[in-house]
Amino acid sequence: MSGSAPRAQIVSLVLRALCLREKLCGVDVANLLADQGLDLSEGSVYAILRRLERSGLAIGVWVDVGVGVPRRRYYQLTPKGLAAASSSAQGQRLVTPLLQAGGSGS
Repeated sequence: MSGSAPRAQIVSLVLRALCLREKLCGVDVANLLADQGLDLSEGSVYAILRRLERSGLAIGVWVDVGVGVPRRRYYQLTPKGLAAASSSAQGQRLVTPLLQAGGSGS
């Protein structure tokens, strides 16, 4: 990851990226963040997405995208995740336990 963005900011950015479209795969999220100048490894993005899923902020669903193409896991926010993404104070309160449970995955 380039720069030294605090982990809470990175998790919040992932939440906000998931607000942009109904469903995104991890590569889409990583690309959206890269477009905003945050060079985060795909592995870090997937670690954050898994924690968001475990905490009930996001839901992931495996999708077959075509013959000979590996299936992808698409994520979307739950109502709790939407609240976290839209309210900075509430979002920080929901994101903090994720950070204490293991960081950003980077």
